[in-house]
Amino acid sequence: MWCGFVFPHGFCKVGRRFGNHSWLAQRRSARVNYHGAERCNLLVHMTGEDRTKVKVLVVGAGLAGVTAANELHADGYDVTIIEASERFGGRIWTERDASGRAVELGATWLHGKTGNPLFECAEKLGILPPADERDPEDEDRNDDDDYWGLLKYVRSDGTLLQPDDVRRVMKLFRSFLNELKDDRAKSSLPSSVGQYLDQRWQETASSIGPHDELIFQARKELECGISGCNDLNEVSARHFDGYDELDGKNTPAPGGMEKLVSPTCPILYETEVVKIQWGTSGVNVLTRGNGSYASDYVIVTVPLGFLKQTVRSFFDPPVAEAKAKAIESAGFGVVDKVILQVDYDFGYTSPVIACDCSAPTWMQNSFLYSGGTYRDTVEFWVKGCRALEMESLEDNVVVEDLLEVLRTSGITSGVKPAPKKLWRSRWGTNPLFGGSYSFPGVNSDEQTFSTIQDPLRDVDMRCRVFFAGEATHPSLYSTMTAAYLSGMRAAGELRSTVDHVN
Repeated sequence: MWCGFVFPHGFCKVGRRFGNHSWLAQRRSARVNYHGAERCNLLVHMTGEDRTKVKVLVVGAGLAGVTAANELHADGYDVTIIEASERFGGRIWTERDASGRAVELGATWLHGKTGNPLFECAEKLGILPPADERDPEDEDRNDDDDYWGLLKYVRSDGTLLQPDDVRRVMKLFRSFLNELKDDRAKSSLPSSVGQYLDQRWQETASSIGPHDELIFQARKELECGISGCNDLNEVSARHFDGYDELDGKNTPAPGGMEKLVSPTCPILYETEVVKIQWGTSGVNVLTRGNGSYASDYVIVTVPLGFLKQTVRSFFDPPVAEAKAKAIESAGFGVVDKVILQVDYDFGYTSPVIACDCSAPTWMQNSFLYSGGTYRDTVEFWVKGCRALEMESLEDNVVVEDLLEVLRTSGITSGVKPAPKKLWRSRWGTNPLFGGSYSFPGVNSDEQTFSTIQDPLRDVDMRCRVFFAGEATHPSLYSTMTAAYLSGMRAAGELRSTVDHVN
């Protein structure tokens, strides 16, 4: 048997924590100003001629890398991006169907509107939905304790669980998350969010109904997808509320997220960096195949998953132990998308989340959207070990598994539609990424993401190696906004360093 639930609005990151509390709004405003582009508006007194003599290498052509490179290139610096793959964009990955419609295998939403420079950019580019098709701004999901209770849970035979049971468990789950915020200072607090939730659930077990356990486990799996983790036992209970919500709804970009990444300087594609040598004489970047590129400074924007695999050998001299431990302790999860276009009109139906499946195993506890993006597509969100299993399967196996679930669940009224096109991501087994999203791991602390962000300084205390990427933002990690703001910050730090030296 499997169980699923139907979204009235679609999976989103808004509401992932504890709502729009005034203290959080104040802290959010302060953090965005400090870590955002405003921090990078530093006065640079060099002339244009001087800047052209400063060589900068940017490792990684994702949003953070391209943002930093574009900023410095516009100021006249000699900038080159080194990219290991054959494309730019990183975890922004837009494909197109036969009719030219955008199919997003990477970043899906702009998280928040107020204070989000990417939202303003997307609006200017004309890639957002028409204003009358967006969620109304006065419909605040963050403050709606019943939001997840509106979901319709579906069993494998297509029948729905009782809405009253669903609402009761959802309210209980919400109360656990709110209590976790208040319990963070307790010495007896379990190390992980998963342990905390299980403990609180067991304390109420005597009053649960026959299907409540199934609903509770499904809601936990949903929280994994929201937090970008493989398992809630990997997420720090003490630092679970470190993520700051920006005001406003999650907004897709039907025009294509790829348009947010527009490089203006040269890119060396399919050039994999294997080591960064740095010191008082500058930086030397070594690439696979014995390539070598000299520069004055380098900005490293590779994903956290790559750094976690290589941090002890990637830099020469090595990074400080505190920085290495911060990189190793930060969490990084795998969340993949499987998108199937079929000859069936789903209409604009609500998404379904399949859970507690008996087979196939890779589809257990995964997010299924029927008609979530287009009327003829279904999207399946899969995480953790199940994502890694999916990545190992042949295309025909993935397609058959998806079609069978569509049929048995009743989503297609018992009909097995014919497949037209399959797209899927493989973030977990791709060595250039090693996963999808960062989060506060059980061994992390409040300084983890800030420590990852800190530049490397030579013996003269001159910054030589700078860091950017979503995992370097202390409060907006895992989002495109974090990647963009970190790129702006790194560019500003480099400008400040050069200005100080001169």
